Amino acid sequence: MTNTKLPFKLLPEEITIWLNLLTPFNSAKTAIELNNVAKQLRAYESNTNDLLMAVIQLTPTILHTCDIIELSFSGDPQSKKYPAKVIKLCIQLLKNTGLTFCNISKLKSLSTNELNLANYLALQFIGHAQRLSAIFHELPSSSFWKEIARIYKLSLATNTNQKTITHKINKFKEQLTIDSVVKRNILFSLCSPYQYSSSQVKQLFLISNSLANSLILNNTDSSANNIFYWDTDSSDSPSTFNNTFQYQQLNTKIDTKALLTSLQSNNFVCNFDQPTFSKLLDHLSGYQSIINSPIPSAPTISQLFREFDNITEYLSKLGTLQKIQQLSTEVTPGNSIKDISKQDKLNVAPQITYSTNYQELLNKAKPVKTLQVNNEKYIIAETNYTECNIDSIVLLCHPNLRNELGIIRQIKVTNTSKTVHILIEKIPGVVSIQQAIPSSSVSTECISIQSENTHYVLFPSPCKLTTGSTISCTSTKHFTLEKLVNHTRFFSLYQVS
Repeated sequence: MTNTKLPFKLLPEEITIWLNLLTPFNSAKTAIELNNVAKQLRAYESNTNDLLMAVIQLTPTILHTCDIIELSFSGDPQSKKYPAKVIKLCIQLLKNTGLTFCNISKLKSLSTNELNLANYLALQFIGHAQRLSAIFHELPSSSFWKEIARIYKLSLATNTNQKTITHKINKFKEQLTIDSVVKRNILFSLCSPYQYSSSQVKQLFLISNSLANSLILNNTDSSANNIFYWDTDSSDSPSTFNNTFQYQQLNTKIDTKALLTSLQSNNFVCNFDQPTFSKLLDHLSGYQSIINSPIPSAPTISQLFREFDNITEYLSKLGTLQKIQQLSTEVTPGNSIKDISKQDKLNVAPQITYSTNYQELLNKAKPVKTLQVNNEKYIIAETNYTECNIDSIVLLCHPNLRNELGIIRQIKVTNTSKTVHILIEKIPGVVSIQQAIPSSSVSTECISIQSENTHYVLFPSPCKLTTGSTISCTSTKHFTLEKLVNHTRFFSLYQVS
């Protein structure tokens, strides 16, 4: 692009005049104008520090505008003052500003202090874009963690990660070093914010702001609680350490021991109810208390499918088998038809008999013993050594022909024979497969999970969908994505209507 597209020259007085012109606008119009400028600045070519000073001068107005719009939505979620697309615009505005600072930090003309400031502001804007995406359950940008890793590695190489950054932005005052902002962004990500309500996400960000420095990166102490890791050579977000993988990349270990101590201290206060707080503690402790406490009982033998393709292949063949059996079953007038109609209304999966054909569907499944735990939302699958990914989806096929979808939350080797316990968080509901009409943002298959009160649709990653999107299926069904409720590098789970 050419530099002439900007509505001002990169001079403080010119930018002030342009910002004053925005004053009569409403916040939505202001956000549009600011985002247009942010996109142009992101691609702006400059070899001077004028660009850095210009974006810093715009920063207070950008933050204030996003705050006003967020507060409007938060105060009245049904408010029609701003359409939902304005929130997406605010997310884009924060993202584009953050990535503009990223690009500025690559200029060779910057002094050391200017470089540190640009990197610091990039991390702050990225963190606040992640926060707003989670509050409104929008899919986060796939480019953020690559940039966070680049900046973090550069700061370590130049020994500037602990250098105090001088600035006048009140919203950023809780972190004054690159190291502390990186830890804040890491902790917020580790909290898995998409599983929480919008008000709870805000609380999680406040917790991340105040307690992030209690995270210890690359702690080599023998008592370290390195439950999580961050592969800074990839674009992936921080993940749970899987000790069943012999050659897992662990270039940045994350120790949460001090963090957990702070969370459980008498001085810590937050607005979470006990179940929500317990859920957060379980996750940040790697679910150790749950996976280490199976209930003594007679185990049940089930079949475990791993990976999206294997699950959808099984569900597709199962659906065909169910249809064949329904067609081959003699339907008598009266009750039988009524029963089938009643079954459809309750969203109950049609039952099939345990036949040879059904057994053949389980060829790609792994036999496991299922063990109960004290928390009914979880179950343990016990089997011999097998590679599987934490935060990936699995399907349990139980002896009563009931299918149960779940997410792997932790894996533990229990003995020298390499027996493993796989802790699975259940996704309640009837599981089926839907054939989506292909588009640039959705694959051809998705998994539907329907319970009495809620309906979810799960897509494999990478996924480019946004809330409000309508997905058309070959079954003539249509799903409108209401919000993203769970997101990992393996899948995206949406609540739909």
